[in-house]
Amino acid sequence: MLLGVSLVFSPFANADIADGLTEYWSLDGDYTAAVDPSHEGALVTNGGGSAEFVEGKFGQAIDLTNSAGNQAYVEIGGDENDMDFADGDMTLSIWYTTEGLYTNWQTIAGKGEGNGWRLARSGGSGSNVTFSSRKPHNIPAALNDQTAGSDKWHHLVCAVQGGVRTDMYLDGTLVLSDTQGYFPQNRNNPMQLGGNPDAANRGWNGNLDDAAVWSRALTAEEVALIWNGGEGASIASLTGAGPSLPFAITDISYSPDSDEVTLTWPKSANASYAVKFSTDLVDWSADLDDGVNNDRDENPDDDSQITVTFALAGGLENLGKIFFRVEK
Repeated sequence: MLLGVSLVFSPFANADIADGLTEYWSLDGDYTAAVDPSHEGALVTNGGGSAEFVEGKFGQAIDLTNSAGNQAYVEIGGDENDMDFADGDMTLSIWYTTEGLYTNWQTIAGKGEGNGWRLARSGGSGSNVTFSSRKPHNIPAALNDQTAGSDKWHHLVCAVQGGVRTDMYLDGTLVLSDTQGYFPQNRNNPMQLGGNPDAANRGWNGNLDDAAVWSRALTAEEVALIWNGGEGASIASLTGAGPSLPFAITDISYSPDSDEVTLTWPKSANASYAVKFSTDLVDWSADLDDGVNNDRDENPDDDSQITVTFALAGGLENLGKIFFRVEK
């Protein structure tokens, strides 16, 4: 039996969103930078602060464990000026979970105080965030959703049109625009993921994934592409940047003795999948199985991909050629 594979991307790659992409960290088991290798991150710990890679929104994520006097954050390398966006435009996109709030101004990502940018818990609020010089300020961000090790991922985007406006998006929705004419400024500090280089002991306690910065303000339509109805789309899948796999069948094998086909594709948290087949690459109306979930994974030690075997029956085993595709 000759088996063909149809590669299906979900969502389809969007070249425009790559415009102005300054850097992207997929955080899939390391701190590699996708655009400029010099921007690779390095884990810094103090006291009993720690970090480990865990199942993320896409592949893996970094789980930072921080408390008073015990800090862990990722310091970004290369020319620190690359991340200032001084007197210009910028966007920060990042996925996060919260595992505990132990102090005011806990920082998800930042470049510094003053008019340097940072995204942090808003003072002593239980669930709000602030971007830079309190512009916008006190935005609801579900920080009270604090189940340790949870998969309760949220997505924040801060898009700055220098001197014009700053837009804050939570989970794909524009929640506030500030029109005080903020310009990011040079802080002479390295950027940190999970920390503020100008204010120690404010490290994030929770998970971070798929962080990216642009030298322009993303549009609402581009933010919607990343949010992708809550399922999410990694920056890698949208731009082709970085090591993360697009949503496509990556391996296939066939056993003629048992008439079984084994497929492998990228794993998404809490996703369900429909496996379809075609004999002509035109008609994809037939399902091999439309109720596959991650519990079916035959290789659970691989956090990035799912492998499932399917029996070919009902005449499928007699066909000379079949094409498969997987949809989330």
